[in-house]
Amino acid sequence: IWSKTAFFNHSIVVQDIITVSGRVVDGQSKPLLGVNVLSSGKVIGQTDGKGNFKFSIKKGASLTFKSIGFKDKTVIANAEKLNVVLEADDSAIDEVVVTALGLKREEKAL
Repeated sequence: IWSKTAFFNHSIVVQDIITVSGRVVDGQSKPLLGVNVLSSGKVIGQTDGKGNFKFSIKKGASLTFKSIGFKDKTVIANAEKLNVVLEADDSAIDEVVVTALGLKREEKAL
């Protein structure tokens, strides 16, 4: 009687997941709210009203911070605390349109 026994070598892959938190500010150290935070090209969240963020992510993953009027910045998530400074991108805004809403004109009789 033959008995065949198969042994499988199951390797368990453990990904180091860390909780990364920090703050995003501009060049004058003012907090930036609503900055999109991306990982692998997907938005994983935004900064709050004080520029703070907190995410659980794979250690060593890249985080990209994007906001209108600022240059994108990509950092590697190797630490649990990240403070990010975004540089103003003057070329990102081509023109400003000013509208006059709510103006009233005086009616004149002819």
